[in-house]
Amino acid sequence: MISQSSFGNDFGLTATVGAIGGYLQVLITGWLQTKPDPKLRGRVFSIVLLCGFGFTPLSYVIAGALMQISLNFMFVATAAFLLVVTLLCALSGLTRRSHEA
Repeated sequence: MISQSSFGNDFGLTATVGAIGGYLQVLITGWLQTKPDPKLRGRVFSIVLLCGFGFTPLSYVIAGALMQISLNFMFVATAAFLLVVTLLCALSGLTRRSHEA
C-alpha cells in the first residue's frame, strides 16, 4: 500500500520532471528551427526524428537485456551512458561555437 507522503513525493517529482521536460523540449525545438542553415533544416529534423522514433525499439531491446541482469543495473547503465554523452557534447565545443555564430 502506498503511503500518503510517498504518493505526494512521487506526484511532485513526476510533475516537476514533466514541467522541466516540456520546457526543454520547446527550447530544443526552437533552437533546432533557428540554428541550422535553412537549406539543411529538413535533414536536421529527419535525423532528430530518426533518433527519437527510430531508435526507440532498439532502446527497448537494450533495456530489456540490461533488466535481465538487474533493474538497478539498467538504471545505473542508463545514467552512465547519459553522463558520458553529456560530457562528450560539453567537451566537443559545438555548443560554444553555436553561440558565437
